[in-house]
Order: sequence, then structure tokens, then C-alpha cells
Amino acid sequence: TCSPVCGSAGFTLNPRSTNANFTIQGKNNQLRVLFICSLYVAPPGPPNNVISMQSGPTSVSVYWTAPTSGSQVIRYDVYYAANGSSSTSAGSTNSTETSYVLTNLQFGVLYTISVIAVGTYLPSQSATVMLNLSELSYLSVSHFILRN
Repeated sequence: TCSPVCGSAGFTLNPRSTNANFTIQGKNNQLRVLFICSLYVAPPGPPNNVISMQSGPTSVSVYWTAPTSGSQVIRYDVYYAANGSSSTSAGSTNSTETSYVLTNLQFGVLYTISVIAVGTYLPSQSATVMLNLSELSYLSVSHFILRN
């Protein structure tokens, strides 16, 4: 409620839904006014505990946990960069999926993998992990799995 405007006219400001339309009601008339408002909505926090592991000769699995702060997450975007080059979008997951598999990667390349939590209005800061895709690390993991 606003304080009275124009003496004793008794104007009040009443919100009408979430679209920033308000009605100003006076004693003798009604006047509809559109207010343009600036709202700050915090982005989601960055994903937590991001880890990656080679899951095939040319694939990497990335895992993370949901942010513990900020606004609601609507999806996660996953990016990768090879040997310090520009990031490329790998794809997206919905808000409940906290893993992603990157495929068609190359041996002997250092990959930087970033995960971003995307909110309704803003994205989070990225959470990043690095992995060197090597034949040796994949064979070691495969050998361990086959033996056990």
C-alpha cells in the first residue's frame, strides 16, 4: 500500500498477479498503470563434485551433484575443450540428470569439461574438470573390471 497521493484521495497500490500490472484505486475513478520493474533473480549455484572418468576408448562419463544454492535448475549444459581450445557444446540434460557421456573423443588429448546449471533466467558459473584421454588409462580400467 502506498501513502496517500493528492491529499485525501486515498490511493492504494494493489499487485495484480506476477506480470507487474497494478491497479491504482481512488475514490472517484480507477486508473490502470503498467509499471516496469527490475527484478534480480539469483542464478543457480554451480554444480558440485564434478568428476570424470574414461568410459570407453573414445568416451568420457561426467558426474556431478546438484547445486545447493541459488535458484531452481531447469537443465544442465555440458561443454568440452580439447588442449585449451575454445569450448564446444556437448549437449544438455534435464534438471534431474546429473551425468553425461561425451563420445567420439581422441586419445592423447587433454580435455577440459565444464558443467553449467541453467536456471529460468540465468546460468550458473561453470564447474570444470580435466581429463587426459589415454589408451593406457582405458585399458587399465577395463583390465581391472574384467579381472574382478
